[in-house]
Amino acid sequence: MLHVLTNLRASLLVVFASSIALVGCGALTSTLTSTPAVVMDIDQAAINNLPPTASLPEPPGYEVVQIPSSLDGKEQNVAIVVPQDKIEYPMGLVVYLHGWSVGYTDRRPDIEAAAAERGWLLAIPDYRGPFVNHCGNEFAQQDILDVVSWAKSNYSIDESKIYLVGFSGGGFMSLIMAHRHPEVWAAVSAWSGFGDLLVMYEKDKDNRYGASMRECFGGDPDLSADIRDKINVRSPINHFEPGLHLPPLDLNGQLGDGLVPVQNSLRAFRALAPGLISDQDIKKFAPNAEIPPEETLRVDPLSGRVIYLRRAVDNLRVTVRPGTHEVLGAPAFEWFDQFTRQ
Repeated sequence: MLHVLTNLRASLLVVFASSIALVGCGALTSTLTSTPAVVMDIDQAAINNLPPTASLPEPPGYEVVQIPSSLDGKEQNVAIVVPQDKIEYPMGLVVYLHGWSVGYTDRRPDIEAAAAERGWLLAIPDYRGPFVNHCGNEFAQQDILDVVSWAKSNYSIDESKIYLVGFSGGGFMSLIMAHRHPEVWAAVSAWSGFGDLLVMYEKDKDNRYGASMRECFGGDPDLSADIRDKINVRSPINHFEPGLHLPPLDLNGQLGDGLVPVQNSLRAFRALAPGLISDQDIKKFAPNAEIPPEETLRVDPLSGRVIYLRRAVDNLRVTVRPGTHEVLGAPAFEWFDQFTRQ
């Protein structure tokens, strides 16, 4: 096991370099390990000059369509992947939400493969594109809803199997869609997401993510109570409370994620289930902190990674794994497989 963990730590730096582009139910369980946290030195210049998504071969059934917004009529690019082999009608639909620094061309081969394996249609909306003035606004939300409507109009879609997976800025957006439009989704999986825009602004005010937020809301929230209020209204965590009606929600954070620290996922979970995450739990996963020892250590068979912490209650789950700024398709789809919308 120690050999596996050592190799994991060595490989995380490689994964980080290639994936820096920004974005349950069951009994309560908790697992921690004495392995130190993976500490990443984040290069601010790299954040401000992220490389474009690497070009990947298009899978069978891949195409780009334009769907006009039902709010302002502007055509939005949407990448879709139609299943070619294992097709069952009506088919499931998975919507993948990209991060802020990329657009609809953000390719995730493991998500594409998982959707194809199940015979589900995959849709990747642009929802106003990278670094554009939306920050989760009503136009971006409607773009996502329009994709679902378009898919139902053009394909035989099983409305009980419509799922949402979001990464980074898309993880933030998936939290918005979960609480504002819960009736659409059979289940939601958020990766490296954040629920509190003010927390992220304080971290990113000096890079282009901070500049994007100033553009979205009209200025610096540190200098304007009105702007601060607008950001608070947009932040999902300020709408989260115990008993809130949500689709089954899966929150995921990686311990070595320097762009969206894992505390974001833990705080979002705590807002919904305050008795299951403590201040001490959150401090355990602070940057540069060492993970305290505990008797049990689990390995997630789907990702091959240690589970440092997992808490679950009803249809809500949070998981902390080693890793960087990334989304993992297999655990996300394993969550989806558990749920259909009634």
